[in-house]
Amino acid sequence: MERYSHPDGRGADVVDASRMYGHPVFRCADLRESQPYLRSAISDHELRWGDGDVDAALFTIETPRLRLMLLRYGPEVEVEPHHFDDFSLVQVPLRGETEIDCDGHRARLVPGQSALVSPRQRLRVLWSRGCEQLIIRVPNALLRHAAIGAWRGPGFERSGIPAPITRIDGAPSRTWNSLLRAIIDVAGDRGTPDEAHPAWQEYNELGIAVFLLTLQHGATQEPLPRCPALPLRPACARADLLPTVEHYARSRICAPIALEDLARAAGVSPRTLHLYWRRHYGLGPMAWLRNLRLDVARQRLSGRDDASITDVALECGFGHLGRFSAYYRQRFGELPRDTAAMRMRSGA
Repeated sequence: MERYSHPDGRGADVVDASRMYGHPVFRCADLRESQPYLRSAISDHELRWGDGDVDAALFTIETPRLRLMLLRYGPEVEVEPHHFDDFSLVQVPLRGETEIDCDGHRARLVPGQSALVSPRQRLRVLWSRGCEQLIIRVPNALLRHAAIGAWRGPGFERSGIPAPITRIDGAPSRTWNSLLRAIIDVAGDRGTPDEAHPAWQEYNELGIAVFLLTLQHGATQEPLPRCPALPLRPACARADLLPTVEHYARSRICAPIALEDLARAAGVSPRTLHLYWRRHYGLGPMAWLRNLRLDVARQRLSGRDDASITDVALECGFGHLGRFSAYYRQRFGELPRDTAAMRMRSGA
């Protein structure tokens, strides 16, 4: 593990995220080219940048409920997201410095420090030149799930949204780094979350959520009241979940959808949905969603004379064209351009 010297002389451990370099999404020398990918991966935002060489790159791995993104820009940049849709972000600088202004709360981070950021109204993040960050997208639904049946700490309000900024520094950062390494090792080695045992995935995800909640509680040391767990009807006792989930997915075919989004639409927990999908369809819900997007893409490539491969990929939620082509070939035995060529020949 790399050591970083803070300006005040303290040393700090920096999490090793090098395995994420094996999962590239894009690399470009024009920040305008990065915008569609980042808006899809994180949220819609405004980006302003200063002088300096652009070396933008994004590397991503996912578990059923978490998205980890290793991101860099190159020059100094200012990022201002438009809104967050029921999720929080953990900012983890690996190189350079980050300044955060979240609803009037401000924090400066250097490698070895992290912060959970949950804006209600406004967020502005300034990246120093050469800054590289690990960003974790944590659904508030996962935090609520971790709180139910255990506790609801100060700063974790009725809405389930944490405080605007929660710092991760000092001794807790070592535990935090260990949790991140576990997530990166499992998802990074296996390539897709569906190949990992769901119980192990849930264990790691809940470890992240419980750590973030207890970190907020640690400042008060007050006992936290226990809350009864909310009962969920098992999937086997419900009607077929497929029509409801498929309608939800098709109505948002171009938007980022996480496992918890599908589970919320079905009215069950993410773990219940995962087990139900495995039992009835032989694959996880996120792999099923990817296949659904591919099927829609094939229909559009086959049926629209003016359909470009890039437009269809983006319309169906694929921000990375190379990965889209690879998934498409794996599913249909041909590349998207082959499907488009067949359409043109049949229309000639």
